[in-house]
Amino acid sequence: MKISTLSKYEGHEPRWMDSSSKSTLQECKVQKSKLKFKEMEHLAYLGETPYHPVQVDDFGIDRLQKKDWIKTKIVETDPRILPPNNTINKWEGLAAPGVLVIEEIKRKAGPYISEISQAVYERSFSIDTLKRIYILDVRNTDTLNFVSETLYTARNGLEWPDEEIRYWDKGTPEFNALLGTEIGQVVAHIVLGAFDRGTRHISRIGTAFLCDELQLQFELEATPSSPSHTAHLPASPAAAKSEPSEEQKQRLARLSASIRQFFAGQKKTSSTPGGPLNLKRKLMRPDDDESRDDGGKKRKRHRTQ
Repeated sequence: MKISTLSKYEGHEPRWMDSSSKSTLQECKVQKSKLKFKEMEHLAYLGETPYHPVQVDDFGIDRLQKKDWIKTKIVETDPRILPPNNTINKWEGLAAPGVLVIEEIKRKAGPYISEISQAVYERSFSIDTLKRIYILDVRNTDTLNFVSETLYTARNGLEWPDEEIRYWDKGTPEFNALLGTEIGQVVAHIVLGAFDRGTRHISRIGTAFLCDELQLQFELEATPSSPSHTAHLPASPAAAKSEPSEEQKQRLARLSASIRQFFAGQKKTSSTPGGPLNLKRKLMRPDDDESRDDGGKKRKRHRTQ
């Protein structure tokens, strides 16, 4: 795994998004993405019929219509390798005003997934309008194992699978740990590569077991530009809460211990400047399937490995 300890993400990645200081810019090696969609247009399938991904409905966003979505599929293959193992770069998903949905990704070489994601959204909308990023039907082993085996455990007062949507706010151990997973890093690098430092950050992460798979939501917010701006912001519900009880403190301590144990057991790898992960395995399954929703209609669903 890219990150071997929780403390790295407690002190680094969130701060990279929030601060535009010279020291932070020198410390973070992720550069602003310059990739444009036109550079990949020859690899894109643009005629596919868009659809509304039902997995996002339960997260409470405004209902978007089918006509609001733009479907994009990009596949790059290596002619020296016989199919089906010749795919070296793949991105499949949808975009709508304010929303980017990632359904299937794979990378062995070429542009980073974060760069492709940004270019896909900017093809139709201004990047400044992006508010939410969804990763659907997650099957990435690193991310799924962390959620199901470390985050959602009886020791932490949770149980997997859990259809209830749970939100993890920025600054909590759970948020930092989720951001440190392989899928979390991809989304973090989208933000770092798309926006000027100190202008946009991930405010919270939503997790849920919906449609028989893990679904992830990442919410983006503008970062207050100055301390005076922060002082005039209305207090958040979290800030209004009373001090945690002793039981809550013990639960948090157990969760933090579980998180550290999880990351301590991962294989250490070196950092990759300028982008997220140069993964040697698929982040998502290459095969699609069809399943029926409650209304009996077929819907196409893509799975994330």
